[in-house]
Amino acid sequence: MAKLLSRGVRFLAIASVTALSACSQGAAKDSPSDTPSGQAVYAMPLSDGNSFACATCHALSEPSADDLRRPAHPIGDATRRSQWKNGKAATFLAAVNSCVTEWMVAPAWQASDPRFVALRSFLDSQAPSGAAPDLSYEIVAPPADVTGGDVERGRSTFNQSCVVCHGTDGLGSIRGPKIAGSTRLPEYIAGRIRMSGSPRSAVYSGLTGGVMPFWAKDRLSDDEVRDLVAFITSPAAPASSGGNVNEGTGGAGGASACGRTSPRVGWTADLGVNTGEGQVSGLITMVDDCTLELHDFSYDGNGIDVRVYGSKDSSFRPAFTMGPNLVGRTFSKETWRVTLPADKTLADLDWVGIWCVAVGADFGSGPFKAP
Repeated sequence: MAKLLSRGVRFLAIASVTALSACSQGAAKDSPSDTPSGQAVYAMPLSDGNSFACATCHALSEPSADDLRRPAHPIGDATRRSQWKNGKAATFLAAVNSCVTEWMVAPAWQASDPRFVALRSFLDSQAPSGAAPDLSYEIVAPPADVTGGDVERGRSTFNQSCVVCHGTDGLGSIRGPKIAGSTRLPEYIAGRIRMSGSPRSAVYSGLTGGVMPFWAKDRLSDDEVRDLVAFITSPAAPASSGGNVNEGTGGAGGASACGRTSPRVGWTADLGVNTGEGQVSGLITMVDDCTLELHDFSYDGNGIDVRVYGSKDSSFRPAFTMGPNLVGRTFSKETWRVTLPADKTLADLDWVGIWCVAVGADFGSGPFKAP
């Protein structure tokens, strides 16, 4: 265990992440307005993205400096390749933007963006001389039978790979939720390992949703997937809600001091319009000028920092949160209320959803419509 913790500490030093214990606290981030060092761009999350960094998924070389295996191939020689993403990204910038937009949930970079210039210069300066071989990967479904894995082998594999996001022994971090002791179906877990990612990706095909990076065939074997499933589903202490679910929400039947002057009062959104990762369902109604009511609301309690999220746009950029962190509380067809921030009105809400804010994952959302 001491060796595993030491590896984790070394990774955090490389990634410049300073807060793992509180999901609502952010990691150190770069700034697009400054002139960052290329190494900082590689190591730190983007100021306009989620809690992932280049270093979350890509080592510079393997074996890596922290002895961890990440889901994606090393990128230390990426500027010296002739093609990227199995040939579906024609330029290094296009390859970088696939990561920036699909995994780090940030706006695409222009070639002149100081962060791109710095990152390319950093990678190029430390790359071996000469051309680098092009890499290939294969996205595959998990094995049909995911039973029979070994828990302790799975723990070891987990703490050498999945630990980067989900923490030692699967206890969670700012990049990934606690998944130790998961009650999800083994087939679902195996599918997330192999095929997680945006189904609308311009460069990856066959992905099934979410922002967790997939593990290609050459990054994890089928036997390792079985072992991981065995470990993840082995009994563990349940997550604690931390007593933070109903703070300041008014509760399901709480009184409201708001009027009913907005023409939008009575409008409703269906969380099933955009199903995200399929973890939530229900309707959200504007009940007065500052209150939203969730009804028939179901949510499994999983995630990192999960909130009711509102926006004028279906992309949820920009967006704002309402109510407390919902992680650790299971809802089953319940009624529950949240209040708008003081600086927002119903006119600021065209879309609403349940989002894992730390990584930019939409668990279910929909547009408000008049009755």
